[in-house]
Amino acid sequence: MGITPNQSSGHITFTILDNTTMKLGRIITVLCFTILSTSWCVSQTGFYETYKYRDTALWTEFFSILNDNDTLVVHGLSVDENGDQGLLITFLDTLGNILEQKFHADSILLPPFTAEENYDIVKTPDGGYAVVGESEFVSVLIKLNKQGDIEWLRRYSVGPEATVSLFHRLISLPDGYLMAGFKQWKSDFKIYLYVTRLDIAGDTLWERSYGDIGIYHQMGNVVSVDNNTFIIGAWKTKDLVQGVFWTQPWFFCIDSLGEVKWEWFGVRDIKAGIVDDFVLTLDGGIVFLNTFVDSVVNIGTDIGFTRARIVKLNANRMEVWSTVLGLPTTIVNGLSDLAITTEGDFIATGKYAPIEVGGSGTALVNWTAKVSSEGDVTWERFDSTIWTPDKGVLNDPSGITLLSSGSIVICGTVERIHGPDSGDRGYIIKLDKNGCMEEGCELGPITRVDVPYDQNLEVLIYPNPASESATVEFSGRGSIILFDIQGRLMQSIIDATDQATLDLSLLLPGTYFVRVVTDAGWTVRKIIKG
Repeated sequence: MGITPNQSSGHITFTILDNTTMKLGRIITVLCFTILSTSWCVSQTGFYETYKYRDTALWTEFFSILNDNDTLVVHGLSVDENGDQGLLITFLDTLGNILEQKFHADSILLPPFTAEENYDIVKTPDGGYAVVGESEFVSVLIKLNKQGDIEWLRRYSVGPEATVSLFHRLISLPDGYLMAGFKQWKSDFKIYLYVTRLDIAGDTLWERSYGDIGIYHQMGNVVSVDNNTFIIGAWKTKDLVQGVFWTQPWFFCIDSLGEVKWEWFGVRDIKAGIVDDFVLTLDGGIVFLNTFVDSVVNIGTDIGFTRARIVKLNANRMEVWSTVLGLPTTIVNGLSDLAITTEGDFIATGKYAPIEVGGSGTALVNWTAKVSSEGDVTWERFDSTIWTPDKGVLNDPSGITLLSSGSIVICGTVERIHGPDSGDRGYIIKLDKNGCMEEGCELGPITRVDVPYDQNLEVLIYPNPASESATVEFSGRGSIILFDIQGRLMQSIIDATDQATLDLSLLLPGTYFVRVVTDAGWTVRKIIKG
């Protein structure tokens, strides 16, 4: 069976990957129930699944994903039942079924190999793949063939000036690779950016460092404009010195020899935030994700409740628009991975605490949003690949890719903190191009799903059809959101008790959808405006 998702009685958390596989789905929620130890949900255009390497594996993590002609290839890490850690390459079809998996244990890769979220996997010109990782604080590049078997492995010295070398970004070129990341210097223990050009065998052609002496630097991503031009998105950080702390988004462009062609600097401020990921637009612009501090918790540091921002720069690196998403509910909210659609819109994914601090529910959920080419939020959704009512789950997305159909596929790692089945599992979430798991679902710019979906939730809407107004009855505290058939938000009522009244007087006749979210669950009902 290869990688096998686990099962948990009481809640659907995983499915079986053999001939009895049953896909999970829903209208918007990712939370269903197991029946007789077999996962079940309604049919869907999308799905979510969690994975472990073999039934007895201790844990599994997914770091990055690519789409190879609608075969999904995932770079990950796992620890088998013997405690042997190693590189895990997983091949899946677009329904989430395992096609093949290759586990390369540390007993083969000695010294031990490891990686983290956003460590890249790329397709190589010969039809194989290459992945980056680390081994005892030095960077590692592994070349794989089409089947995921190792062809060669290279370890790269930290050099005389550094103590740590961690390169996590990788670009495949016709005659080699461009590898990028950071090194920590011995002299001041600060972190500086590095780019290394490699030949087709992985041998170093040149290496260059970037940054200002005495401050920290971190890399978001590197993108190829062509085989001789590369743009790097990063940020600078000044640590606490005499009460001064700041961050600064930073882009720079290098040529085929690593020479800087231009630089762009964002605002330098304690709340300025970082560059998580970016894409290039057809008009020569840059669109990037910026996790920023909305409200500082510890004065003199950048520790505070965070939000996400998506920003567009034009070809002259002037800001065109900036859109803020999410609320500052925790210090780790943010969108970290970005993709551009064939229509020029943007799909972003990250993690989010959809409830206020101190509330009950899933601790961190997978957050996905679509933003138009003009910067308008088309829809947002939250998904938890495991449900628990006691804030014992962390969903951590780490990669996104788009299929030829326009469907969205996200990979990540989910951790259940408490319970007998605690530990890490890789996960895959697939949505259609409209953000739905179930065909015909209606999403809008506000989608809060931090309680399980319940199609049998007791909700009464009357009159229906209605002309001027309609009453929505439910049990306890709840919120009401009204959408049209295009998923546009028409009306919202927050924190009502037992019932709420929708004003339909200004709406055109037609079909609308009412989303009711209570402490017990959420559901969607149809209403007709006559």
